Amino acid sequence: MDRQYNNGLPPELLTTLNQSSFTTEELAEIDDEVRVLVAEQETSRRQHPIIAIYRPAVAGCLTRNDGTGDEIISTPQGSSTMIVREGMPQPDDFLVIPGV
Repeated sequence: MDRQYNNGLPPELLTTLNQSSFTTEELAEIDDEVRVLVAEQETSRRQHPIIAIYRPAVAGCLTRNDGTGDEIISTPQGSSTMIVREGMPQPDDFLVIPGV
């Protein structure tokens, strides 16, 4: 079976998610306006730490029935995540199942 991922937040994943998307060299080469935007986003990330992640369901997910429906306990895809940050509001329909 392929490697399975869950919604756990181990320290090594947290470190990866908190790393800048840009190297120092890349930042030096981009437009000043864009550099300011990147700095603001990085400041926001430091002020609002990640408190949870969610991975979308794909074919090959492992599930268990919790009495109200299937609960996804792991998924074979490891690259796509939805991140929840402390103090940042989520949309009203975040993780809501229509009709339930």
